[in-house]
Amino acid sequence: MSPRWITAAWCGLAAALLIAAALSSRWLVADVAGLGASVSARIGLTSVKVCASTLGDAQCQEVAWSQLPGQVEGSGWMWIGRATVALCLIAALGLIALGGMAVAELEVQLPIPAPRLVLWPCLALLPFIGAYYLFPPRAFSELAAGRGFAFGVVGGLLGAFAAWRQLKDDWR
Repeated sequence: MSPRWITAAWCGLAAALLIAAALSSRWLVADVAGLGASVSARIGLTSVKVCASTLGDAQCQEVAWSQLPGQVEGSGWMWIGRATVALCLIAALGLIALGGMAVAELEVQLPIPAPRLVLWPCLALLPFIGAYYLFPPRAFSELAAGRGFAFGVVGGLLGAFAAWRQLKDDWR
């Protein structure tokens, strides 16, 4: 396999993980079971999904952050989630473009090299992911990291690695 196809594969994998992270409804999760009933909460970057089930009945309801009644204690935290979605999608689009340029053997002359423009959002994404996990409102503080969190971290790191590989030696 040629280096340009390897770069495209790294970029494609990272972009797929970042898109999956942005669309995931399971960034933070909690499962509580007892007395014949179970409740699970799935918090995404832009919505909350709560499912409750008993022996004979199961119900799920998904609510967007904007539909929650009253003042939500963690409105700043919700904006961190929205910024994380935007950064995931920006980084994914940059990685798709970078992989496509590698396959087509295109070199774009910009004041800032294209791989560096892709590297920045991939690295900027990591503190946002950390803040979303570490600083939830008190009501959500007992939740564990879910698959969206893992997709975001791995996608950001792989994307940064793929972009870094594309940088010329004199720009590093």
